[in-house]
Parts: sequence; C-alpha cells; structure tokens
Amino acid sequence: ARADAALIIIDASEGVQEQTRRHGYLLRLIGVRQGVVVVNKMDLVDYSQAVFDAVSSEYRRFLADLGVEAQFILPVSARHGDNIASRGENLAWFHGPSVLGALDAIPDAAELTNQPSISVDTLKCWTIRSFAPAMTNRS
Repeated sequence: ARADAALIIIDASEGVQEQTRRHGYLLRLIGVRQGVVVVNKMDLVDYSQAVFDAVSSEYRRFLADLGVEAQFILPVSARHGDNIASRGENLAWFHGPSVLGALDAIPDAAELTNQPSISVDTLKCWTIRSFAPAMTNRS
C-alpha cells in the first residue's frame, strides 16, 4: 500500500460494529499507521456529544491496541454538511478541525521519519542483450 493515512467512517447511530473493527485490522495489515475517523450521521443522534464521545473513545482504544493512531476523530453530518468543509452550527460543542482541515493536517510519512520521500514506479523492466537491466516509466 502506498497510503500514508486512511479515512474511516462510522455511523453514529450504530456505533462501532464488527465491520468497523475489520477496517482497523486492514489498516494494520497494509501498514497504514495513522488516520482520520469520521463519526457520521450525527443528525440521527441529535448531535449528541455523549454519543460521539462514547464512539470515539471506544474506537480510539481499539486502534491504539493495533498500533494505529487516530490523528483526529470528528463528528459530522454529511447530509447537512456539518463539519465537512467547515464547522456547522449543530456541532458548536466540537472545537476540532473539519474533515478537510484534518486531512490537510496529517503529516506526510516522510515528515514522521525525518527522511526524504522517494517513490519510483517501475512499469517495465528488462535486460537488453549484454547491457545492465533497464527501467522505464513509459507503457
């Protein structure tokens, strides 16, 4: 996997389900160690801070046990646009970033390790007679 982070979405009205846990296991399996968790459909639970706190603390603990860090856990109502690009009135109790702000704030993997980020895609590799192996990026 070439992803540095993931975005996991949890339905606030259903809470953390087995499928949500599987997504956490998949992050661990493919090597993604940081992510943003979105607790969506807050409108279905009347924008309850208590519901958000319960879901976020449960999933944060679960991810921590896997070695995955939830950079941000955000309450949103995608249907009404609350906390997607900017904070909405319905989530006035939340003082964190919007989804877009959180995604922008995730550090690049190279920043985390203080090493340069190098990516080389090899689409074709062959040996030309007695020359050394040649690589190209053209199809």
